[in-house]
Amino acid sequence: MEIIIELLRTGNLAAWIGLLLLAIIVIKLLFKFSKLLVLIGILVALIFGFVALFPECTELVTNLLRIDTLEIAPTQ
Repeated sequence: MEIIIELLRTGNLAAWIGLLLLAIIVIKLLFKFSKLLVLIGILVALIFGFVALFPECTELVTNLLRIDTLEIAPTQ
């Protein structure tokens, strides 16, 4: 990473072209997956709101999902 930053600081043309191409690819991917990103954001916000409003229900769910290896192992 330091090498790339140093190449950009010195004005290396190949490094700047690579950075420009990478930025274009990232922008195109963001536009392509923008609806999916918005839906994921809404889903995360809903889950966060549910956890904030109903902590006792989420505690029950986390207890059901948690796997304790000590309980599975046979006792001697």
